[in-house]
Amino acid sequence: MIDRSSGDEIYKNSLSRVKGIDLNYTNAANKAFFNAAEKLNATILPQIMESLK
Repeated sequence: MIDRSSGDEIYKNSLSRVKGIDLNYTNAANKAFFNAAEKLNATILPQIMESLK
């Protein structure tokens, strides 16, 4: 995330090694997406909100 007024980087992060395990490829992909959303809500979103203060 970049501050538009100064051009400085405010926040940078990524999700890695998010897995969803299932016998069906579609279900595994959905589980991985759900796990990534949970991780985003639990860790990254609070960090973003803190950097905006």
